[in-house]
Amino acid sequence: MKNTPFQVIDPETMDAGTREYVYQVLSELDLYTVPETVVVIAAKDPLELAENEESEFFGASKRKLSKLVRIHISMTTEGNSVESEGVAKDFHAALTEAKNLLLQTLGELQDSAISSADRQAEISSALSGESQTH
Repeated sequence: MKNTPFQVIDPETMDAGTREYVYQVLSELDLYTVPETVVVIAAKDPLELAENEESEFFGASKRKLSKLVRIHISMTTEGNSVESEGVAKDFHAALTEAKNLLLQTLGELQDSAISSADRQAEISSALSGESQTH
């Protein structure tokens, strides 16, 4: 799969309603950020999905793909990144899909980290004799 060029979305160049929606999406992602986190929302070429064997649009016609919008969201902190993409007939729907997929991934990562920490705390507690199992 080749690295797809993208166009970073600049909310200041959008109409007020779209700009407001982009800022709303960014605020929803804020829960998972630290001051060093870089969040990028970018548009990618939907025509390249026809070449990606893992895409649900693999082999789709250029005519069909040219009617779609492809939005990519990336969050990067300390060299680690989490990304998602949404593809839909309009910008708002594509951004919503990308945001929802990203929030799902971030939630799963958070649950995994919390579960691991909880398990480790239970193991430490049991090893130190603070709890008893029957």
